[in-house]
Amino acid sequence: SSYGTNNAPAASSASDTFTVAAQGSLVVVFALGGDEQCLTVSGIPGLTTDATNKNIPGLPNVIEIDHTYLNSGTYTVTENTQQCAAGQDPNHAGDLIGVFVFSPTTSDTTSPILSVPSDFGVLPTSPEGSVVTFVATAADLDDAASTPVCDPSSGSTFAIGTTTVTCTSTDTHGNTGTASFHVTVLTASEGIQGIIDLIHGANLDGIANSFDSQLSNALGSLNSGDATLAVNQLNAFINHVQAQSGKNLTTTQANQLITNSQDIINTISSGPTSITITTNKSLYGQGESILASGTVSPVISGQSVSLNFMLRDGTTQSATFAPDSNGNYNYIFTLPCNLGTTQEGQGKVDAQYLGVIKSVSFNVDSLEGIPDSGGTPSTHDLATGIVDYGLFNGPSCLEGYSYKTQEFYGQAKINQLNVLSSSSNPVTLQLNTELITTVNGKNYLFWVQDVAVIDTSANSIKLEDNIWNETNGNQDMNSNFVTGDHGTITCTTFLCLGSPNQKIYAYSNGPSFNYKTGPGTISLEVQVTRTPSQYPKIIFYYASSSGVLHEFDSVKITQASSAAAYIVSGYSQNAGNHVAASLVLAGPPNGGNADINKLDATFTLEGLSSGRLLPPVHAWNWDINTRETVSNVLDTPSIPSLSAILATGLDAFKQLW
Repeated sequence: SSYGTNNAPAASSASDTFTVAAQGSLVVVFALGGDEQCLTVSGIPGLTTDATNKNIPGLPNVIEIDHTYLNSGTYTVTENTQQCAAGQDPNHAGDLIGVFVFSPTTSDTTSPILSVPSDFGVLPTSPEGSVVTFVATAADLDDAASTPVCDPSSGSTFAIGTTTVTCTSTDTHGNTGTASFHVTVLTASEGIQGIIDLIHGANLDGIANSFDSQLSNALGSLNSGDATLAVNQLNAFINHVQAQSGKNLTTTQANQLITNSQDIINTISSGPTSITITTNKSLYGQGESILASGTVSPVISGQSVSLNFMLRDGTTQSATFAPDSNGNYNYIFTLPCNLGTTQEGQGKVDAQYLGVIKSVSFNVDSLEGIPDSGGTPSTHDLATGIVDYGLFNGPSCLEGYSYKTQEFYGQAKINQLNVLSSSSNPVTLQLNTELITTVNGKNYLFWVQDVAVIDTSANSIKLEDNIWNETNGNQDMNSNFVTGDHGTITCTTFLCLGSPNQKIYAYSNGPSFNYKTGPGTISLEVQVTRTPSQYPKIIFYYASSSGVLHEFDSVKITQASSAAAYIVSGYSQNAGNHVAASLVLAGPPNGGNADINKLDATFTLEGLSSGRLLPPVHAWNWDINTRETVSNVLDTPSIPSLSAILATGLDAFKQLW
């Protein structure tokens, strides 16, 4: 114990310093003397100073001023100036004050017990959520417990969704207790449903149905993404409630419904300040992936972006996920493998966030038209060789790609070739490509053919070239913007049978040279360059067994306003044709068929890429774009040279590599 002496008059004061050694010691402040009814002290934490002193049983003339529990440390107790009430004698203030310090004889391991709310929910008041207040307390059986500290704290803004609140309290012996509960801030849709449930529980006869109808309409509008209409419908509901206040509704009921509805309106009206969506391509084929990405604001914890991917035939895919901390999101949809003509056209992706919907459209092409014989050999084949459609068989289905180049080169090494009735039925070696450019501000696509007509009976080869306008269906070639060194705009026999008659650029009287019945090589090449006036210029080349390329025709597109390039694309068709490149053995000109009797040849197709001629990454055996066909030709890939070996036999449509 520690004692201090005070013999001063009643109006004076004195101090005493003492030490506490053990945590949680009981400290009793006392006075020795007679009637110490109005003695107070200060300086000791947690000590009551309201002058309600009491006698200590068994200790005559010892008055307990108060007691408390203290942790280890040094403290100073001070006797205060007396403020005695009527009938109390200040001269009887204690002659001596002091403290008893009782160290605990047992260890306190009991944690404080916290009292926290049960789980509860609140309506949102803004897109950020709602300010939530609550009360948490703590008590300890042995000593004092600190005021609970909660995370998040009372008065914080809780985001829409469910948040766990954890509270902690520590007693004077360092024991910590915890307790938790959940606060759910409803979404705007859940808030409207909550108001509907409130009305159903209030037994509002006569007006419940009309209230229910108004709120259900607002809920439907919000869930469908029409936030503006939902707000208007909620305002109409508030007007209706105000009209019923004091009639079918008490003032308290009306005020609650109005306040709750206004909170929902504030949440919806504030909405996201920004929501965007983009896609990574404009044309898609079956099996292709489409990336939907964008940004939302504000970023609210627990709130998700909903994406809905739709095709024209009703095919849908959906995904829901949270944006990142910056509000960014992205998701990849994959088009189905059974994509057909019913899905062609325009697709759409909707992005929804906090009841706001934004959409973006994209074009869909089914990549249809590739012949499928189901692997069954056919005696009547299409033009056969190497074809790059910009398509390949992916892991699950047909997939596409595209590229552009300034040059295609094809070479046929023919060891043996014999055609039945060849005097009237020659064959053609065709290098077929698609050229894209802009004429008078409009994209134009031309089918460009470099052709060697091979007559095995006459042992002769004659060069031809054709350019077709495939911009919008089978259009006529316009002589005002296409001029050639040798060819003319003409109408061939089978083309002129239709209505309207289609004209093409054609040069049918090109150079001729002898065809050798033994091993020989024929090379064809098309290039596109620019004239000094910057017009696109198509150049046709050939080479016989010498291997030296010779130009035999060139065509200028005099109205073109941009550079031109040969293009391969598996994503689109023009005039019913695939945008492809090929080197094929085909039938005679004007759409005929040639029946092959003997054949031993190797075909190679290459395109210019980064200054080098390279074979296509993927290739097929039949060219469905050309009308000329052959029969009894078997096409076998040669790997790793990426060439095609042609021989007689039965074949089916297939991917070579």
